[in-house]
Amino acid sequence: MASIIKRGKTYSVVFYAKDEEGVSKQVWESGLSHKEAKARKLEIESRKLDGTFANPTKLTVGAYLEEWLSYYKKKGNAYSTCTMVEGILRNHIIPTFGEKKLQELTSKEAEDFFLDLKQTRHAKGNYRYTLYSDNELPFLSKNTIRHIYIYFNMALNKAVEWKYIAGNPITFDPPESESNHRVAWDEETLLAALDEVKDPMLHLCLHLAFVGSMRSGEISGLTWDCVNWQEENMTINKIVQRVKKRDLDYSPDNPPLLVFPNAIGTRETDDIKSCLILKGPKTPKSRRAIYMTGPLKQELLKRWQLVSKRMAVLDEEYHNHNLVVCLEDGRPVEPKLIAKWFKLFIKKHGGVFPDVTLHSLRATSTTYKLVLSHGDIKAVQGDTGHANAKMVTDIYAKIQDKNRKKMAQALEKDFYKNQPAQTTPAIKSEVDVANHMLLLKKLVENPQGLEILLATLGQPVENHPSASECGISKVLAND
Repeated sequence: MASIIKRGKTYSVVFYAKDEEGVSKQVWESGLSHKEAKARKLEIESRKLDGTFANPTKLTVGAYLEEWLSYYKKKGNAYSTCTMVEGILRNHIIPTFGEKKLQELTSKEAEDFFLDLKQTRHAKGNYRYTLYSDNELPFLSKNTIRHIYIYFNMALNKAVEWKYIAGNPITFDPPESESNHRVAWDEETLLAALDEVKDPMLHLCLHLAFVGSMRSGEISGLTWDCVNWQEENMTINKIVQRVKKRDLDYSPDNPPLLVFPNAIGTRETDDIKSCLILKGPKTPKSRRAIYMTGPLKQELLKRWQLVSKRMAVLDEEYHNHNLVVCLEDGRPVEPKLIAKWFKLFIKKHGGVFPDVTLHSLRATSTTYKLVLSHGDIKAVQGDTGHANAKMVTDIYAKIQDKNRKKMAQALEKDFYKNQPAQTTPAIKSEVDVANHMLLLKKLVENPQGLEILLATLGQPVENHPSASECGISKVLAND
């Protein structure tokens, strides 16, 4: 099946294998020591007997990964997952190993690659990091490196199955993951923010995110036919998502219900590589019914009246996709745009509200509902649409420090009830500070408010400087 031939001071292993066209040809592997030649001969014969032999090929890692990516997309994986996997291949793996022959990739090279990733920064092309300078870009997180490992390993396992390589060079354990503790507001901060939001569209989005524990894509994908006024609930069964146009040629398990036409702009339609789609929810359990609160129902009714007027005024120029959250002409609102509105609102209020993401409002909602329901995880899971209850407890069931503080105070009151009372200086909470900053901001915006406050305290106005003179405006600006 294979033979050893001495050539000068080295040895060659000679055997027959099929080339890339399927034609059987003689192959010479030269430059080996006698010991290496014997080991290679045994390996070839053993693999041919058990059916794991990989015919020699000049296929590069880059060419193979392109082939595997096409296969992965055709399998019916979600568009968002395919986009993530494609980004992993093109941003990290192909730039490093793209030109290397697949069969020459070694375990040490693969392991060194993952060690180097720990000192690798995110690509500036990522929309999250466009405002960073090169030396300020954050390093790849443990979870990102773990995702790179998972999909690179998956691709190489398929290469073994397709007999492109004899074995997977990734022989080491996956990198550790890290807990993703998302910073979130408490319900009091959210209520204060809702009082301050002047834009009706953003107010509705935040209200839906909290009451419905909704993701941004679910907010963008809510349609009027899913709002039941009599039962006072909403059915969450669609999301809006941006995908690459070329990926629409594949048939995922969850095909789009609607491909939104691109907005008229400065670029030609053919130059736009992506589009927004309306599709089914993230997972089967994401499909759920949410009960409305009275204030949310009233806000939705006002929204319906406004949309109805716009439809009547614009007539044929209105793009009627039946969306609750939409632009003035009915076109869809991209989920990233809602997140951008939210960030601008936080920035506008200059430190009054802690800087969090829109998605973190799901954590605010989930935590509040867990407390309110006395830990009824299944009921809360029904609202959040998580695939399993463990995700609620592991990711979002993080009761805020103020609730733990209340528990400690109750323990103190009961446990030390026979001990002499001790007083400690009061410490302002983050929420108190935020509320005080908001009050100061209102005083600066309304100088008469400062005069009223001083008069209430019995202080003559003429003895006190203005807000700007006493430095309140400067404090607000620098906070």
